[in-house]
Amino acid sequence: MTLFIGRERELEETKALLLNARLLTISGAGGLGKTRLSIELAACVSEVFNAGVWFVELAGLSDGSLVPHTVATVVGVRESPQEPIEATLSRHLGRLRALIVMDNCEHLVEGCARLIQVLLQRCPILTVLATSREVLDVPGEVMWRLRPLALPEAERSDAVDDLLRSEAVALFVDRATLADPSFRLDQKNAARVAEICSRLDGIPLALELAAARISVMSLEDLASRLEDRFRALRSGSRTAAPRQQTLRATIDWSHETLTEAERTLFRRLSVFAGGFGLEAAEAVCASADLDGEDVMDVLSRLVDKSLVNSADRSGGRTRYRILETIREYATERLSQAGESSGIRGRHAEYYLRLAEEGEGALRGGGQSEWLRRLDQELDNFRVALAGAQKEDPGLGLRLAAVLVGYWFTRGVVREGRDWLDRFLAACSADTPCRLKALNGAGLLASAQGATEDARRLLQQSIELSEAGRDLQSLATGLSYLGRLEAVGSIGSGVSGREHLQRAISLSRELGDRPGEGFSLGYLGYIEYYAFGDLVRGAELLQQSVDLLVELGDRLTSLRLMLGLGLIALEKGDVAEARQRWKEAFALSSELRDTWTIGLYLECFSALAARESQAERAMTLSGAAEMVRSRYAVACPPPLKAKIEPWVAPVRDELGARSEEALARGRSMSLDAAIAYAMEER
Repeated sequence: MTLFIGRERELEETKALLLNARLLTISGAGGLGKTRLSIELAACVSEVFNAGVWFVELAGLSDGSLVPHTVATVVGVRESPQEPIEATLSRHLGRLRALIVMDNCEHLVEGCARLIQVLLQRCPILTVLATSREVLDVPGEVMWRLRPLALPEAERSDAVDDLLRSEAVALFVDRATLADPSFRLDQKNAARVAEICSRLDGIPLALELAAARISVMSLEDLASRLEDRFRALRSGSRTAAPRQQTLRATIDWSHETLTEAERTLFRRLSVFAGGFGLEAAEAVCASADLDGEDVMDVLSRLVDKSLVNSADRSGGRTRYRILETIREYATERLSQAGESSGIRGRHAEYYLRLAEEGEGALRGGGQSEWLRRLDQELDNFRVALAGAQKEDPGLGLRLAAVLVGYWFTRGVVREGRDWLDRFLAACSADTPCRLKALNGAGLLASAQGATEDARRLLQQSIELSEAGRDLQSLATGLSYLGRLEAVGSIGSGVSGREHLQRAISLSRELGDRPGEGFSLGYLGYIEYYAFGDLVRGAELLQQSVDLLVELGDRLTSLRLMLGLGLIALEKGDVAEARQRWKEAFALSSELRDTWTIGLYLECFSALAARESQAERAMTLSGAAEMVRSRYAVACPPPLKAKIEPWVAPVRDELGARSEEALARGRSMSLDAAIAYAMEER
């Protein structure tokens, strides 16, 4: 037997449950190690069950009516022609303090459930430990779901000591060493090992099959072949049960136990990436042969059979997920059924509707909830965009355009702009959607600091909007171009002022109050940055903030409150600047508005410098650099110009120590930078 690695917590939890239950079922997907855990657990509690512990292997049995006979053989009970075998077993076990381990019950659920219920009713101190990919649904059953092994943390994937604390890595390294005694985990191969373990979802069987390949191929070759993991991991131990000798056989075993409706839903769920909700499953997967009202029941059965997980219930919504290894198998089944194109199209349409709803919510109330929802669905949006690029560029353009506000807030500007550029190139017709996409691409380009690209895109949108009399697109384009002149240091400010004044007029004509609030705020920045009018700038910024707060648009208001604090600091009112920035920064952090968080870190650097806290100022400046680098966003040149006169003297004062403080800030995580900025000094 190989070493039992990891699962210490699971062993303690199941031991406590088993000693207080009559029936404990360890459930989970194939390959997670249910059998091995049950063996270790039985060994741990063997002294408690002084009458005996019996292990009954059911994988080779195909007839549920033979379950009682198989158990009787293992327990050592002779059948009697005068009574049913269940009665003979019950009489033999009677009042014995015994444990029966029934392994692999999933394909014989009814037969196992019937026997277990009879034995537990007639044998008052008998305990049964079952392993099954599906719950048995016996009265009094305690179900405990086994999860994959713990994966390495993404941010620390090259630290050897940290990696070995991951159960998945520890198992892989142990089995790889058995396959090739010269194998060692070191700094050079640590990141590759972490990648392999993560791509295999921490599934013990998959990790063991992969580790066995180390004797014949390098880690690099193994990682590259995992694009088709079922082909790469085809053979395992000759002594293992046939269903455990290949990764595909393990999942085949589960698939064969499904009803036709379960197979249909299972393969269709493969279109979801990163998880999904019930509403999404119903919208995408229901059809003439799978009624929408039945999806919930069928999905519940797939959860019971351990092919779908339902771990996340945050926000009052249950979220489901399929392990990537199982999802790849289901994707193959979807293709074999000839359903790929149709189901992927419905998936893209559903997520377009969701993104459109989210776009509206991000301009008003409910921003925190909707940002969380959109975060959860980011992988699904990516899948929908990738599919649309091949099959429906028009839908892809619409989806990319409505995600601009989300991408801007989350600092995913490089990816967002890349999608927009691809779809704009593929869709040349001057539709309202194209104008919206041009405006969005211009906004994201400005966040990157690509001012010339931003101006070109926005001017193109404005020209086309005017030609087509699309007033909404025109107002948006003018407001974004005015914003670009306000924060991008292009032009004298005169044309930017004109663009924003015209945008305000159009927004009022259209009844677009969020658009009006946006343009008022950046007109305030123009007056302050370009013309040096602190009074008029503060007046317009405050009008904008008041309107946006009334509308529930906290995101945009936070970006404008920064200017109010900056004006206060320039007037010498440090207390007001700190109060405004601290309040706004806390909300920005709560909403995870990464671009704005980076700007506030710059401001806190100036505040620390103003109060002669030199090292703190440089550390915060380094943290702001970290945000800009990680999220590919730029600090507006006018803001940098305002801050530099405060920061430069303390940088010079620190001398060589300045670089040390900057490096400290650059090495921070986003959460660490936020916590540091919020510290009272």
